[in-house]
Amino acid sequence: MVFHMKKNFLVLALSVACTASLAPVAANAQVGIAAVINQRPPPRYEAVPQAHPGQVWASGYWAWTGRQYVWTKGHWERARYGYRYDRPQWVQGRYGWKFHQGGWQRFPRAMMPPARHYY
Repeated sequence: MVFHMKKNFLVLALSVACTASLAPVAANAQVGIAAVINQRPPPRYEAVPQAHPGQVWASGYWAWTGRQYVWTKGHWERARYGYRYDRPQWVQGRYGWKFHQGGWQRFPRAMMPPARHYY
C-alpha cells in the first residue's frame, strides 16, 4: 500500500511539473521598430506657375505615410519678412534617406534683405 501511495505521488508530481512547464511565462521585453528608407521615389518635377507679388512658391514633394509615398502638390505661400522658405526634401544620409520637412526659417539679422512692401 505504501508503494502505491509513493507511485501515485510520483505520478502527480511529474504531472504538475509538466503542466507548469507549459504555462505561459510573463516576459519583460520591449520591441522597437525603426524604419530606414533605403530608396526614395524618383524626383518629380512640376512647372512653377508665374510668380505672384508677395508670394513664395513652395514646391511639391513626396510624403511618406508610413505605408506608401504620396505626392503633395506645390502651392503659394505668403512671403514673410525676415524669413526664408526652405523647401521640403529628401536627403541621403549614412543610414538611408531622411525627410526634411522644410518650412519658414528666420534670417540672421545681418543677412536680412531690405523690406519690400507689396500693395
